[in-house]
Amino acid sequence: MDWLHIAGRDIGITPYAARRMVTRGIAMEDVRTVLARPTSLTPSRDSPARLVCRRSVRGRRLVVVIEVVSGESRWHVVTTWEEGQDG
Repeated sequence: MDWLHIAGRDIGITPYAARRMVTRGIAMEDVRTVLARPTSLTPSRDSPARLVCRRSVRGRRLVVVIEVVSGESRWHVVTTWEEGQDG
């Protein structure tokens, strides 16, 4: 698994997610822009997280889903970024 270290948080990118990013034309810089937002890193900075990416059907919206795993609990933090929008 590859890791992004953003805003004091390690985000794991599974090989599956990395392949999806390539096949769907999602640039790593776009992902970094989204994940750099403080609200995208809630609810806990201490929980391990995995990154799942997809580009929306409309094509211009990047949807980043962060799966946060804490003990037996899992939840998802979803954030979006419109192309041309500042981070």
